[in-house]
Amino acid sequence: MLRVVRTWNRWVGVSGYDVNAGEPNLTNELGVEIAHKLIGDDSVEVEVESLSTWAVNHMWATNNTAGRIFCVGDAVHRHSPMNGLGSNTSIQDSYNLAWKLAMVLKGQAGTGLLDTYRQERVPVAEHLIDRVSRSNHLIPPMFMALHLPPTSDEAMLSSSLATLNSHSADSTSFREAFDQALHGTLMCYNSHGMELNQYYQSTGVVTDGAEAPEPPRDPEVYYFASTFPGRHLPHVWLTKDQRQVALFDLCGKGNFTLLTREINEAWPSMDLGIDRKVVSIGRGCDFEDSYGDFAGISEIGEDGAILVRPDHMVAWRSAAAGDAPAADLEGALRAILAR
Repeated sequence: MLRVVRTWNRWVGVSGYDVNAGEPNLTNELGVEIAHKLIGDDSVEVEVESLSTWAVNHMWATNNTAGRIFCVGDAVHRHSPMNGLGSNTSIQDSYNLAWKLAMVLKGQAGTGLLDTYRQERVPVAEHLIDRVSRSNHLIPPMFMALHLPPTSDEAMLSSSLATLNSHSADSTSFREAFDQALHGTLMCYNSHGMELNQYYQSTGVVTDGAEAPEPPRDPEVYYFASTFPGRHLPHVWLTKDQRQVALFDLCGKGNFTLLTREINEAWPSMDLGIDRKVVSIGRGCDFEDSYGDFAGISEIGEDGAILVRPDHMVAWRSAAAGDAPAADLEGALRAILAR
């Protein structure tokens, strides 16, 4: 396998070796040999920057914090590249942790807020490792359908491909088995749900006690848009001065953001000494809901509000303003910030 680092001239090459023969001697000569094999042309000049061995892992940390130590990324979840979730998950760890550290260090939140990093990210890592492990087992059936043993050579592969491409009735069952196995590998790549459906249940989110909605389709594959507390804020396009603006761009950047709809006077400006802002969305508001998309996905009434954390996760929402919206909002913020 070749992975591009810089187009045309810098790559990462991955090649297997026989574990029964022991770990190979990692020399520059071996690196050049591997590169030429992967390229298929030994006349190409190759400069080896580094070599290392690597093995598929299946592990996650059941605790990602210890006192003043917080661990993120590969330090707390290691797995194969299947599904392509490694970098995303590592970045999400840091995105979850950074604003919490900042608010505690600024004196804007109690140290209890830091406990939510463990509460929220450890279950994500466990689910990730489980999904990737299951995906690892989707590739071998494809080679089995080609009747290839683990140590097949080029001649055996050529023979299998010839059978696969032959236009005879004798090879029909061969092609059917391969097509079924090939289709079975789709979950190795189609995993939008794993990236976008992460759902936090912690003291860092406040619900009204209602049951969380169930996704109508496989949540590992299909994205499920919801503003239920603990879920990621959905995307919609809004309008400002005749220009499209993404809802995401109104939130984050270290701020808590309160999103309101048409009847926004019911909601006060947040205080508690935190970085915050209030944004109204609707006719004659800060941003126009030109396509009605925000009204459709917000799951709140015209006098409701959605509180979004700095990491774009929904912290709390109120379907309607109620009798004491200021007190409700302050209570939610105090609970989230451990104050």
